[in-house]
Amino acid sequence: MRESRLEFIRQQGFASHEADDRLYSALMLQPRIIAMLVARPRGFRRLEAARPPRRFAQAMAAAFALMIGASHFSGFIVTARIMEGLFIASAASVVFRDFCGPANLFNSFRSKLGAAPIESAGGSL
Repeated sequence: MRESRLEFIRQQGFASHEADDRLYSALMLQPRIIAMLVARPRGFRRLEAARPPRRFAQAMAAAFALMIGASHFSGFIVTARIMEGLFIASAASVVFRDFCGPANLFNSFRSKLGAAPIESAGGSL
């Protein structure tokens, strides 16, 4: 079994000694049904792996969510509220302005290191 399949099974909470092709097939049932009933008839192409700026933005969102949860758990409510406000502002920026701050930050870091920025599929971040 390929390492990517084993990693997917581990991410779903199963131990690696339980991993086999039947388990992977069962876990992938819903995505296959959605692809068969929704995506193919409408002519959508298969999704590719996320580009690096998007992965960076997803990691930042996860880090913020973790910090918010840890702040609530630790009793730092004011800190949690400030982080929630930043989280909401970032999400609103993506929805209403078509601008992703973390992806822009990723490209800023790349340009400071001397690498060319990576454009999104639509051409803007």
